[in-house]
Amino acid sequence: MRILIISINAIGDTFLSLSAIEPLTIFFSDSISFTFVISADSEFLFEFHPKIKLIKINKDGFPFPNVSNFFLEKYDFVISFFPGRLNGLFVALASAECKYSFASFKIINQWHNKTLPLFNYKLFRFKKTGEYWQPENNFLELVKILIGKIVPQPFKLSKKYFPFHEKSQGTICAHFTSRYRSKSLNPDLAKNIVDFLLEKNQKLLVIADNSTNKLLATIGYSSDVRITYLVYPKLAELVKVIGTSKLFIGCDSFPIHVADAMDKQILGIFGPTDPKSVLVNHEHSIKLPAEILYDYVGFSSIKNKLNELIVED
Repeated sequence: MRILIISINAIGDTFLSLSAIEPLTIFFSDSISFTFVISADSEFLFEFHPKIKLIKINKDGFPFPNVSNFFLEKYDFVISFFPGRLNGLFVALASAECKYSFASFKIINQWHNKTLPLFNYKLFRFKKTGEYWQPENNFLELVKILIGKIVPQPFKLSKKYFPFHEKSQGTICAHFTSRYRSKSLNPDLAKNIVDFLLEKNQKLLVIADNSTNKLLATIGYSSDVRITYLVYPKLAELVKVIGTSKLFIGCDSFPIHVADAMDKQILGIFGPTDPKSVLVNHEHSIKLPAEILYDYVGFSSIKNKLNELIVED
């Protein structure tokens, strides 16, 4: 059984797509192999999956040399859990008996909030599966649609991929930015959160990249001694700091999915995405309407959640 999974979108989408490996392996009891078509930025995610074959696409949408393998191979299933221009293109070009994807070649900003039909492309003929993904369901309900049975805990990643999962050291781990502006926190909102946590005498670790560094400089927290900064962490480092945190606060970006896979307590701050569709531990996460996502009204909702979740030291 040869399965091709196409995920050329954000790193977080590819991380979520990896969740399908275990239930699909259990379901197909015979020999099974996986190939992923991914953005080159996502390659580091496969550190714990050395047997998975990779076809990498660079930031400009151009393939690396090994993409020729894509056109030469024939697969039993081609699956894409997320819509998008490149995902749709590669689904159409792939050679397979059955293809499961969203019937869209467009990037749909609000796709999590819409009911999109899932199509089975059998020999390139459009045929509705008769199943529809509902926006309030976790995205890996698509796995259930694919294999026709309920998968226990379909979103959970095996803890064997997280060797650094340790006892909490009482730190709050935060991540405020995404490559997508619509998912990143406004500086004022981030400042309100940091101010509140420091006033509560909380130990704070911020996962930082270029966007986060600019944001921290804007709000005056680029070198505060009360904050630990983890800049461009490797996957093992990221897993370790999240695994030892007592609470993860973050926007809709890759680190929050790592925290979710490790069963950490999460306060997610979402804009266009419904947290129920991409998180298991979504109980304390907030989806804010776009018009109040970045102002004080938005922070007041977050503040109420923080008061529920933390105890002042």
